[in-house]
Amino acid sequence: MEIIITAIATCVLVCLFLRLSPTTKKFLATEQPQGDKAYKQPDTPNDKESPNTAGQQKLNTRTLLEQTLKDIGAKLQTTPDAYSVFEYQGCYFYYNASEDCAIISLTFSNWYGVPLDNIDLFSAAKQAMNTVNRNNGTSTFYSIDKVNNEANIHSQCNVIFVNGIPAKEEYLKYLIRNFYNTRNEFCAEIEKIKAQYENEPQKSV
Repeated sequence: MEIIITAIATCVLVCLFLRLSPTTKKFLATEQPQGDKAYKQPDTPNDKESPNTAGQQKLNTRTLLEQTLKDIGAKLQTTPDAYSVFEYQGCYFYYNASEDCAIISLTFSNWYGVPLDNIDLFSAAKQAMNTVNRNNGTSTFYSIDKVNNEANIHSQCNVIFVNGIPAKEEYLKYLIRNFYNTRNEFCAEIEKIKAQYENEPQKSV
């Protein structure tokens, strides 16, 4: 069920930004493979006919993503654990992209922490996650840090990223802004829930 919801949210996110340009409609209509088969980048008429792309080399997905990240001013890094990271406007994001798959993954990690011994706050955080997951194209989730005894909140999006997408720089900025919007909505929602807890009458013992 989560995979289906994520897939639907991904298509909605892309369509909202691109407003369903002809190239995008053709791309989204391409039959998707089943199982573990990689989703290949299809050739589009614009790749062959557009005078702006004539003579230019078609980049694979990972190279295209990394070049676009550099174009918007992001700084690429590799962690000691060999994870791919970029820094943008003071925040750090993980990214994952292969050479021949049209889907990329972006993750905004550890942007909120909840002490596990604070039951009310942890409950509020889970409620807030449910709300933002209904309202946003990103998926917000938590992981347990046993060392520090807290739950860390993360957001992730899995989206199409191919040569045929127009205004790739603006599209990528839009995806990153959506992470910030998700975080802000989560924080506002959790404060609202905390206020409701505080205003509830205390149960007598």
